[in-house]
Amino acid sequence: MLIFTLIVFFGLLSYYLIFSCLSLAKQSTLDDDEKQGVSLIICAKNEAENLSRFIPIWIKQTGVEFELIVVNDGSADQTAEVLLALQKKYPTVKVIHLAPKQLSNLKGKRRALLAGIEKSSYDFVVLSDADCYPISQRHLAKMLSRFKPGVDIVLGYSPYEKRKGLLNKFIQIETTLTALQYLSFAFIGIPYMGVGRNIAYRKAILNERVFQKSNRTLSGDDDLLLAEVATRSNTMITLDLDNLVYTLPPSSFGEWMKQKQRHYSTAKYYNLLKIILVGGFPFLSILFYFALFLFLINDFEWTTVLSIYLAKWIIFVMFNYRNLQMLQNRRIIGNILFLDFFWVVFLIFNHFKALKANNGWS
Repeated sequence: MLIFTLIVFFGLLSYYLIFSCLSLAKQSTLDDDEKQGVSLIICAKNEAENLSRFIPIWIKQTGVEFELIVVNDGSADQTAEVLLALQKKYPTVKVIHLAPKQLSNLKGKRRALLAGIEKSSYDFVVLSDADCYPISQRHLAKMLSRFKPGVDIVLGYSPYEKRKGLLNKFIQIETTLTALQYLSFAFIGIPYMGVGRNIAYRKAILNERVFQKSNRTLSGDDDLLLAEVATRSNTMITLDLDNLVYTLPPSSFGEWMKQKQRHYSTAKYYNLLKIILVGGFPFLSILFYFALFLFLINDFEWTTVLSIYLAKWIIFVMFNYRNLQMLQNRRIIGNILFLDFFWVVFLIFNHFKALKANNGWS
């Protein structure tokens, strides 16, 4: 039992070491005379309220020539009317309206993304969602500056707004741990996903063929699509504060779990190496608590079990304190101490639910 626990402990330590690489990330930029324009593409489905709230924020971007394209994917609310009013106020906003039953074999959000990309005017595209907003007016300029010869993809970070309540504490933990994984793996040359709320592409690598190859499930526009075009050398990350894009958090546990099940349901389409690497951290986290349970039922002192638990937490903090500063979320340090076990229960539940999930873009 002790050997089993040590194996699990050092397995988790290896992931913490990978995560710690994020603190080594350097931000390279192009010279000013090499900068070009960029197309910001926002896909929306029944997002009238969020569009009226956040488009005026996006339109204030400075330091780069840009166009803002909103793709209305068959909305049934007041989205079309809101977009018409926004176009009158901001003539540079371009709108694409897709009919609800417009013929397309692309699943989920893909048809809207492809429509926006095909209508874009610039060689680089930045993607976000209708319920998101940048904290800097130089977000687009900074995202564009990350591209250099050989770089085709830039992965950004998109935290959820911090709010009061237990739900938001769980959301902050899960979002931050997910970011530590996908950003650190991309940094060491194993990109496997990004978040569609904050990602940039060189447009030349995105075409209908790539969308068709990733068209295996309703979700997956932010990981299966990336998997078709990302390599160890063409993908970089940005942790610049100017590149943070905040997102409105889900309002209920049910909404959040449905969202996460949709994301988890795409993992089975990863290649075997990525399934092992990406699934290793949550699997080891589950085994860690199984080991603690074995200690308890074998009459070990509760103080011993508590010491092992605290040692894991302390090591996590030691290796990730600077990362959490960069991700603007040091507050999860205390939350993880008390909620880590429940996060693992959440993982188990949602991964089983995800096996049957077929939730699309809604």
